[in-house]
Amino acid sequence: MGLRGRLIVAGLGALIVALTLVGWGASQQANYGREAEDQAAENARHADYDIRYRCVPLPPLHERNCVIDTRREQRDYQRHEQELYAQKTSAFWTFLIGSAAVVGMLLSAVGVFLVFFTFGETRRANILNMHENVRATRRALASASQTAAAVAAANRSADAAHDANRPWLELELFHAEPLIFDGNGAHLGLGIKIRNRGSSPATHMLVVSRLIPVPIGEAIDTSPKKSID
Repeated sequence: MGLRGRLIVAGLGALIVALTLVGWGASQQANYGREAEDQAAENARHADYDIRYRCVPLPPLHERNCVIDTRREQRDYQRHEQELYAQKTSAFWTFLIGSAAVVGMLLSAVGVFLVFFTFGETRRANILNMHENVRATRRALASASQTAAAVAAANRSADAAHDANRPWLELELFHAEPLIFDGNGAHLGLGIKIRNRGSSPATHMLVVSRLIPVPIGEAIDTSPKKSID
């Protein structure tokens, strides 16, 4: 799961916690309100009981003062219950808000940790990818070097096979006539033998002769020569 997914999960978790706390707080506040109302109703019943059985038997003036005092005590008790209800509600919501703040701090710390963890994972993944790219480049270079070596070896094998299977011609001079000059120029009669020493027939041959003057007394090399092509 990526950083965005983790943050969404953390946000949903925070929303669920907040809604749970708010619902719990509303429920507790309602309980406090019902408790205060029940206490006030119970006190009103006691006040009515006191008025009926304690104040009514008294003389009219004393009855009136007794009823006024009883109702005043009843109102004081109701006011006390309302103040107690307000104090309980305020203390509870203060606790709830403080708890929510602590939870928010914890979720923020979790978010920071997730961000840091994701950045670390991304950095490690980038380093692994970089190393893998370096290894792939090295493998590609090694493969290219092997391919080049294989091509060179194939070329050498092809050249060797070509040299082994091509025709090789040898020329041998076995007869030479005197050089004659006449009106048409110089004439020289030569007898030449051509032998194929190669492994395949020579199907296209071109014989070219050249006359090279050599000083008198210099040796002439007439040994057989192999052609280059």
